[in-house]
Amino acid sequence: MQVQQLGEMESMELTKSSDVSFPEMRRNAVSAVHTLADEAYQRRVWLDKDYPEALLKMA
Repeated sequence: MQVQQLGEMESMELTKSSDVSFPEMRRNAVSAVHTLADEAYQRRVWLDKDYPEALLKMA
């Protein structure tokens, strides 16, 4: 199994949205992966407890 780096994944040819059963779920998953890959964001939220406004509204 070949592992792709996140930057390499962005340049990969993606399936047409019309071919995806749950396009919104796919967008959410991609967004989550990008957020998890952002070291500065993770440090700010988990160590500094500086939460995004959207998360504060959900609590």
